[in-house]
Amino acid sequence: MRDIDVPKAVSDEKKVSRLARTVLESDYVIDDLVEPIKEELLNGRFSYYEKSNSYASIQAENIIKRQGYNGAMTAWEEAVYRGNPSKEDIVLAEALLKIASENKKASDVLKILSQLQAVSTNAGQVVQAISMLKTNKVSEDLVKSIDLMAVKRHRKKYK
Repeated sequence: MRDIDVPKAVSDEKKVSRLARTVLESDYVIDDLVEPIKEELLNGRFSYYEKSNSYASIQAENIIKRQGYNGAMTAWEEAVYRGNPSKEDIVLAEALLKIASENKKASDVLKILSQLQAVSTNAGQVVQAISMLKTNKVSEDLVKSIDLMAVKRHRKKYK
């Protein structure tokens, strides 16, 4: 791991991605590429605007008011179908879950709960996989796997 001074933000509004900082500090990037990546990072390429919980709640509330319960359910299902629901989409699903429960819509509660469970499981697994960058576990396992495949091909070729 490298010891690199990477800012947490490039401006008051734009934070630097933790992933970008982790990659720069890791052994995944050769030394020659550290400076060009850091320059792009400082220019805001790997930055994001933080979204507050209150903003996401207001967005969900507005969708439900504008589209009604059924329209909001459709919006949530479309987000699930896209495969990468946003923070606002998740908050919308949580609001819909509460509404469905209060209205004793058991099938909707089960459907939303199932969808949220699948999304949250996937999100957790993605975070776990990305955290492997800090340990270089991926590269060690990948090298072992590639070496094993090469040995198997070599044995097969000369049998």
